[in-house]
Amino acid sequence: MSGAVAPGAIIESAEQVRILLQEGGLRGRKLQGFAYPSLRIDEARLDDAHFERMALCESTFGNADLGRTRFVRVDLRRARYTDAVMVDASFEDCDLTEGTLLAAHLERVTFVRGSLSNLVASQSRLVDVSCTEANLYGLRLDGATLIRCRFSDPRPNTAVELTRSNLRGAVLIDCDLGGANLYRADLTGALLLRCNLEGATLTGVEAAGARLIDCRTLGADLPDVLRAPRAEAPESQPAAAPSRGSAPRSTE
Repeated sequence: MSGAVAPGAIIESAEQVRILLQEGGLRGRKLQGFAYPSLRIDEARLDDAHFERMALCESTFGNADLGRTRFVRVDLRRARYTDAVMVDASFEDCDLTEGTLLAAHLERVTFVRGSLSNLVASQSRLVDVSCTEANLYGLRLDGATLIRCRFSDPRPNTAVELTRSNLRGAVLIDCDLGGANLYRADLTGALLLRCNLEGATLTGVEAAGARLIDCRTLGADLPDVLRAPRAEAPESQPAAAPSRGSAPRSTE
């Protein structure tokens, strides 16, 4: 390893980042307090790296390994993580507005506060992902699979913001959306299995072809298309055949 970047040193310049990337990645490194917009990290090892108080807007992380990577107060607007793998990663007070997580795999990832507004996570797979106090306006999860994900805002008199989110064709299993604001969201063709929607607002949602199976909906503002179907009047039945052994009716 280059002597310009000693092991354990805090990385505080773009030049040090370039040296480390040439040597294979930022694994286990702490980067702090500088701007590096449009940084390109393709297929690099970022596991256990720590980014804090940085400006990385419009950066490209490609399909980098982001295992246990931590981001704190980082500007990640319009950053791209297409095909990236994130396991045990965390984002705290970060701005991911208009970022791209297309076809990414997220497992045990946490988003605390900050913004994921208009983030594109289409076709992604999210397992045990939690979003707390985050702005999720316009979040795109069309075609995504979500398993045991939680969207919450524990502050008094607030609701997790999922207005105009896109869940078209998504599959949600055992997810918690209790109290969420899904005003004018797109749930067309979505499947929700054993999800918590108690107290959620779904006013104006598009939900043609959507299905709720074993979901909790107490207090939810559900549109008619998502309510349990009403019992239909039974169709007219054909006349019953005479019981066996009964006397034939006289024709006289």
